[in-house]
Amino acid sequence: MTDLQCGGGGERPPPLSPHKEKTEKKESHIEQRPGRQKHILVVDDEKLFLHSLEFFLTQANFKVTLRNSAKVALELLKKDSHSFDLLILDILIPEFSGLDLIAALKFLNISIPIIVITGFANREIESLLKKKNIRGYLNKPFPYKDLLEMVHAEFQKIEENGVDRNGS
Repeated sequence: MTDLQCGGGGERPPPLSPHKEKTEKKESHIEQRPGRQKHILVVDDEKLFLHSLEFFLTQANFKVTLRNSAKVALELLKKDSHSFDLLILDILIPEFSGLDLIAALKFLNISIPIIVITGFANREIESLLKKKNIRGYLNKPFPYKDLLEMVHAEFQKIEENGVDRNGS
């Protein structure tokens, strides 16, 4: 998985052989610990990108829910935010952006750790994310291993501190 890129190309990742995937999982130390399977909500308007993320996160033994609309994701989180352990969110989504979703979650006091992904990064967006106390941030395209390492680090931080990154 180390050489595969995520996002930016709109192409589905090549399938991995079962033997190769097992080897990489052992070496990466990114698999979950025993216990409840962590549930990740992924929100992005690019369908192929969503499905490639689903594939790799599922391979890492995470439960994954996909939404291609931030408005739909907000409704889902309003109904049952506690069933999700992490939100992976694109910023530039038509109609209701990822930034709009972050603001709505804060307004509604819905606390969930967030990792932001975007293909259109700039210093202004980075600064805005820091102000919102979101440090998990990746520019598309990125290696899948980078996202998995960030997800793992986020769950490790929650486990150690008992709080989420967003401090809400």
